[in-house]
Amino acid sequence: MNLSPSPTKIRAFTLLETILASILFATVSVSLAVLFGVANRGTLNSLHHLSGNALASGLISSAREDARAGVVPENRSGQYIFTTFRRGNESKLAMDYRMEVHSPTLGVKDVIVEVSWEYQGKVQKIEREVLVSPRP
Repeated sequence: MNLSPSPTKIRAFTLLETILASILFATVSVSLAVLFGVANRGTLNSLHHLSGNALASGLISSAREDARAGVVPENRSGQYIFTTFRRGNESKLAMDYRMEVHSPTLGVKDVIVEVSWEYQGKVQKIEREVLVSPRP
């Protein structure tokens, strides 16, 4: 009776399996790298829209405060430069704004704020409109 264990055959990966695994790994890596770039562009675009909305809201708030203080809101235009820091890099974004004040009815002002900026060769724009009434 032979009690010694039978020798087991150790199976290794074949060259074909190794090449297929490498190709699959490279394909997945390149796909994830492309998605990372798309996600970064989306994040930056979202940051620009958030900054534009903040600027428009600030202009509308100042028009409301002017109206409550008894001062007639006036037309304004200019440029605001947002500075952001991402991964140690400074980035500046110039946003042009224009605020128009109209008087559609007696005592109430129609305030239209337009904020625009350029991103990747295209002009992006946010427009907000609100009615502002003076202090009673």
